Amino acid sequence: MLDQGIRILRFVLALLVVVSAGLPAPRAAADRPFVVEEVEPVGKKLVRLESWVLATKDVFAHSALLGIGAGDHLEVKLGAMHGGVFGNGMSGYGILGPLVQIDAMFFAPTSWGRPGLGLYVGTLPKLGYQVFSPPGWSGFGGFRITQPILDEVLYVHGNLGVSLGGDGDGVSSGRHASRWLTGGLGLEARFSEAASGILEYFHRDPYSPYARWAGLQGGFRYAFRETIALDGGLGLTLPYATGDSRVRVFGTLGIRLTTPVRW
Repeated sequence: MLDQGIRILRFVLALLVVVSAGLPAPRAAADRPFVVEEVEPVGKKLVRLESWVLATKDVFAHSALLGIGAGDHLEVKLGAMHGGVFGNGMSGYGILGPLVQIDAMFFAPTSWGRPGLGLYVGTLPKLGYQVFSPPGWSGFGGFRITQPILDEVLYVHGNLGVSLGGDGDGVSSGRHASRWLTGGLGLEARFSEAASGILEYFHRDPYSPYARWAGLQGGFRYAFRETIALDGGLGLTLPYATGDSRVRVFGTLGIRLTTPVRW
């Protein structure tokens, strides 16, 4: 099943590169429900709400993330998650949050030139309910890079960071680096002014208190206008990050709303 899924995702990647060769491209916007994120913040005095669901055979979770533009290069994010677990040795409803995060951009990307560079830092306190209640606090941070290529039709997004804590033992120590490193690589191809395709690999999701997610995800983004966008994806988990021998299929669907005027 894993080999078949990888072949499908490779085909999608090849299709993205070929189709994107001669199409116009607006600003890149790789955000949730995709794990690998872009460099640029929402913008000074703008507010953006990202709301998405993630579903597997055992889990259905809804998350919301509110981003507030504190400056042209600075964004403050507040988020939470709730949902249910229906198997895998446990079941019930749970709540996780709040998540607090700060994104800063050092400089924006330029076409066929300098990549954009930024950083992010955040935390999940030991707050939650039932099945999503974390055993301890977690803190995370890292760097993001965005490079436009092919005349700003294809964008490459890279994230690399760390996630510490979250397992009840405080700051990680004496563990292999792969257990606290987070990151990923994403490709975004613009098919038109409104539509784009996204393919990503991510190693652990810092928004998870255990930071155990790793996988491949391919999907789409369609912007009805500059203030409303719809996102969806289908992916495969990679068992090396969890120690689980099973490969799981997961789906995501989200909407992103941005205020049309500055406050």
